[in-house]
Amino acid sequence: MADLPGPGGDATTTSIDGTRSIPKPQRRLYVASLIGALIVTVGFSLVAGGVDRVSSRGQVHDLFKGLPIATDLALWLGRILREPLWLALVVFGAVLLALLALKGLLDRILKLLIGLNFLWLVVFLLVSLSSFMAVFRMLMQKKPAGG
Repeated sequence: MADLPGPGGDATTTSIDGTRSIPKPQRRLYVASLIGALIVTVGFSLVAGGVDRVSSRGQVHDLFKGLPIATDLALWLGRILREPLWLALVVFGAVLLALLALKGLLDRILKLLIGLNFLWLVVFLLVSLSSFMAVFRMLMQKKPAGG
């Protein structure tokens, strides 16, 4: 792939079919947003493991029955991503998407993918933070006897 001067001095590349494609900085932005989404998602799934351990205790388990659906979904996703197979599949998928994007094979949908990554980050962070705050408030309001 040859580097061509693009608009604004950004280097663009030619794709496999010989047409000019997306500037390299946009590809790098996608890879950075993908890595950020992966780190945030896996990080919150590890934190959700602590919430799961607390929720499985005898007296506290009943308190977790009335959680909002978003909290249940966040805890469920955390459970899945703590499984080694699923974690490996998610990391493999992210690495594969990053390599395809850097090669220029995702240029047609790259802007959509960047938008979806940032949307995922915003929605996931909002849902996860509100879920953990709901769990924390519930635990602070209804402390079990003897613990």
